Amino acid sequence: MTRPFPDDSIERARRYSDEEKQELERQLASRAAAFVSGGSVHVYLSTSCWHARQTADRDEADRLHAFCQGDQRLFGGNKVPAKCKFCPAPCICECHKKRGRRR
Repeated sequence: MTRPFPDDSIERARRYSDEEKQELERQLASRAAAFVSGGSVHVYLSTSCWHARQTADRDEADRLHAFCQGDQRLFGGNKVPAKCKFCPAPCICECHKKRGRRR
């Protein structure tokens, strides 16, 4: 029997705060409503914010969130902060609501 989720997914989910869980539930409900109505929704979470959520090192998480919020690419060039590089969808990470506050 194959497992529907990676072995550590339950443990990772337990680390989310109540606020993060509520945000994830809101996003899931929004996607489900769009699917049922025949619409489509592009919900974007930047790769750096995703990695920041996975690490237990707060300094590394802060660095990754700052990269998403910044306007410079890793290897030079400009980028639009906290936006999908293919469309105008904003990054949905809660760090953008908490700008200026350390997590």
